[in-house]
Amino acid sequence: MTKYVAVYNNKGGSSKTTISYQLATSLSKKNKKVLVIDMDEQVNITKRMTGTEENSNPINRLIVDDLFIEEGIINPQKEDYPSLYLIPGSRGLNVLDKHFSKQRAEEHVLRKYLERNKGELDNYDYIFFDMSPTSSIINLNVFVAITKFKGSFLIPLYYRMTDSLSGAERFVETYEQDMEDLEMENRAKIFTFVNGYRTVKTKANNSFESKLEDEYSNLKSMLLDTKINDSDVVVNAMEQSLSVRDYIEKNKIRNTVVAEQFDNLIDELIGKDVL
Repeated sequence: MTKYVAVYNNKGGSSKTTISYQLATSLSKKNKKVLVIDMDEQVNITKRMTGTEENSNPINRLIVDDLFIEEGIINPQKEDYPSLYLIPGSRGLNVLDKHFSKQRAEEHVLRKYLERNKGELDNYDYIFFDMSPTSSIINLNVFVAITKFKGSFLIPLYYRMTDSLSGAERFVETYEQDMEDLEMENRAKIFTFVNGYRTVKTKANNSFESKLEDEYSNLKSMLLDTKINDSDVVVNAMEQSLSVRDYIEKNKIRNTVVAEQFDNLIDELIGKDVL
């Protein structure tokens, strides 16, 4: 059964694209068939995987022209990740705002499109959505689709950045209210985890931990055990469009802690039936 996952926080700079890419590439290396759908007009994950912002059939064209979804699926890193696929995003993604607003049940347009193409999508083990940190009808369409397909949201909480806590809380509250307003009976699974973690105790670190404990207990109740360290290895792996483990092996780096943390994160998510 295909698992649908969105990595999301209502605050920018929380490493959503990094987490999406690292999970997708790592799962691909485990012989899983993975599809990434870029729903962010910044097209960061598209640029990371293709090296360009210009692709012939981005997600907005597929939906507006009602093309078969396979017409937009590409395999841009087939040498390194032969089972990793992408539906590119576009700088023109905001045309979907107007398109959705003209449709009946505007919140369900993406869900209906995906359902019409379910035969193709069922070929994948995992489908990841990379999203913008904004509140928009585009994101609401993703929320509805994830919920309908019994998927999950994974919320990165960037260590030291207390704004990532408030962004996560905004999403959780907004999501619950949106689903109630739309009379959606089910709810997606939601988990949080800490990334950019540092063991050194600083004022910013202490503030983050105390706020998580005292002001955001709801987020803490969703918190996974795995933490992802703040590491240049992650930054450099992204610059080279590689999984952390592949970057470490390619550059013969002895410290494999961050790669092990991503492995642990995947194992924990599998145990939670997210993956």
